[in-house]
Amino acid sequence: FVQEIKAQDLWNSTVIVMGSDFGRSMNTNSNGGTDHAWGGNYFMAGGSLKGGQIIGKFPTPLGPESDFWLKRGRWIPTTPWEAVWNGVAQWLGVHNDADLDWALPNRESFSTCDLFTDKDLFIDGACECIQENNAHYTVCDDITYSPTSVPTGSPSYSPTGNPTSPPTAEPTKSPSESPS
Repeated sequence: FVQEIKAQDLWNSTVIVMGSDFGRSMNTNSNGGTDHAWGGNYFMAGGSLKGGQIIGKFPTPLGPESDFWLKRGRWIPTTPWEAVWNGVAQWLGVHNDADLDWALPNRESFSTCDLFTDKDLFIDGACECIQENNAHYTVCDDITYSPTSVPTGSPSYSPTGNPTSPPTAEPTKSPSESPS
């Protein structure tokens, strides 16, 4: 997949996001395994990502004395699900807060700077979170993007303009067979 995207010169405008559907508990269960929990993770790949980093907040201390620890080794997530998608949406060109709130309805439940911006995630990001005088807000650079190249060429044949079957006087009750 990556080789093909690179061959079509689309790698720098592609992001792949893998998210775990659930975390795992830190304590073992009665069968010696672990149970479903909160606090999963994401993995991202793409040509414009700021790679080689782990971002987010790691809960400390790592044990029952932590404010994020629930019974049986379950963790309350420190970074909201919306954090990653906020930055990805901005990178895709969604910069208006109302549009971001529509795309991520729970986004407004978090402080603006608790969400990642596209500058946090991408080398060519346009938005960053500003914190001053107890206020948090996002500022985005004005960017005009050139059109993305079309990955496929024109149709390989020209339409003839001739119908594949003659018209009928009455509507048919069953679909016609596809031409071969």
